[in-house]
Amino acid sequence: MAEYKQKCNNCGHTDADFVSTGFLGCTDCFTALAETVNPVLTRMFGHATHMGKAASEADGDYTTAERLAMLEAELRIAVRNERYQDAAKIKSQIEKLESEAEK
Repeated sequence: MAEYKQKCNNCGHTDADFVSTGFLGCTDCFTALAETVNPVLTRMFGHATHMGKAASEADGDYTTAERLAMLEAELRIAVRNERYQDAAKIKSQIEKLESEAEK
């Protein structure tokens, strides 16, 4: 069973609420529940940063360190939720990115 522990101080919404409903309680939830929300947004949109109406112009503006941080957060969540196949794919992405960064 997954263990949830993040909570928004503004509205009281938890990461468990987000996982069960797919909804956030307020705009502060994006920051308070980032460890759970960002990997979902990244899978859906390719990034977790709000880009406004001109999102396509700003895609790919992440540093290697930012990409690694997002992938590592997603990996922790996948392992915590016992999604081991997803975790293996994410780990491969991390290793590839780290290898490219060393070149």
